[in-house]
Amino acid sequence: MTLLLALYSVLMELATWLALVPWTLVRRLMGRAPDCELSERLGRLPDLPRAPGPSRRVLIHAVSVGEMAAAAALVRSLERISPELEIMLTAGNRHGARAARRIADASSRVISVSYLPWDRRRAVARWLARLKPDLVVIVETEIWPNLFLACHQRGLRLCMVNGRIYPADLPRYRLARRFFRAVLAGVDWFGVQSVKDKDRFSAIGADPQRIDVEANLKYDAVRHLPAPPAPFPSGRRILLAGSTHAPEEAQLLDVFARLRTRWPALLLVLAPRHPSRARRIARLARRAGFSVRLASQKGVAADCPVMVVDQMGLLPSLYPHADLVFVGGSLAPRGGQNPLEPASAGRCVVIGPDYRHFEDVVEDLRAAGGILVLSGPEELEPTLARALEDESLRTTVGRNAQATTLAKAGCADRYARKLTSFL
Repeated sequence: MTLLLALYSVLMELATWLALVPWTLVRRLMGRAPDCELSERLGRLPDLPRAPGPSRRVLIHAVSVGEMAAAAALVRSLERISPELEIMLTAGNRHGARAARRIADASSRVISVSYLPWDRRRAVARWLARLKPDLVVIVETEIWPNLFLACHQRGLRLCMVNGRIYPADLPRYRLARRFFRAVLAGVDWFGVQSVKDKDRFSAIGADPQRIDVEANLKYDAVRHLPAPPAPFPSGRRILLAGSTHAPEEAQLLDVFARLRTRWPALLLVLAPRHPSRARRIARLARRAGFSVRLASQKGVAADCPVMVVDQMGLLPSLYPHADLVFVGGSLAPRGGQNPLEPASAGRCVVIGPDYRHFEDVVEDLRAAGGILVLSGPEELEPTLARALEDESLRTTVGRNAQATTLAKAGCADRYARKLTSFL
């Protein structure tokens, strides 16, 4: 274990100075990285003095937007249950950092937002000494060996919440089970999303006695989505494809061309998982013969057939206006994206056969009649046509989906009470 950790630490130092630092400098020159990112990634933060009084300090790390949504639900519960807490948020990328700043803007207890440092042993130790947390909380599956071991060596309580391990990742973790068993020994408590996740954490070396099956924090996160504007012309029927991957956009455009012969006012909204692909998708739609509007252009003409979302964070505000939602990453072999946001908005949700990353959520919705699951790409057109034609079907599926998300919510308070017990 000592040899493996030493090897890991050497590789992390080399990766930092030979790849990560130069790449961050390049991104900063391109305007894609804030000035503070490099120093924060290197663990160079000013001291963060404690407020006077008996306050306790919790550090919550979430990598990106989805995990930060779960963190937001947890922050709200912690504020309500332990209003004296000081909360620090760290993110793993710029999208997560933006989401963390929105949480901080809405909270009186979040005292700092920063990037998680690269996992270098001494840098992480210095970073923890400056921030002085009493409890470190990791959202989902961010296993950083030097961070975990530094917490253990400093006597800091460390917990994982909303934990999950993708089935496809399990074999890789198991190859290094002895290494991960030593790393995970420093985790005081794991709150995981399902029994399957408990089994997977146990399989890679976590102590089963420290693992509790809770629920998915994202059921709570979707209860607090912002009230959205109405961005579409009245009288249009909206087919929204969220978080899509190639070649799903081409498949949808092909199907859409035939659907429009029956529903001429139908509007297709394509929201790629990575907005940087938006202009490429717009060109694809134009080659297919459609006029296209980008979401950043503000507004859709009454006769425009296709809109492409080119902004991060806009999708949740669009779901409530859709008649029908296709969840991407599920026809392309990507494991699917999260269907909870459109489900909580009471929309009729359609998902492809590959939803392994959200298996428990999809199966919950499916059991309640709150989602339409395709067995293959050939079902996309007939399923969309059936749902567009049958308003009763859309209403029933959407109502069942929304009821399921409401029934499953409430775990954020349980997580918060458990975490405060470690303080």
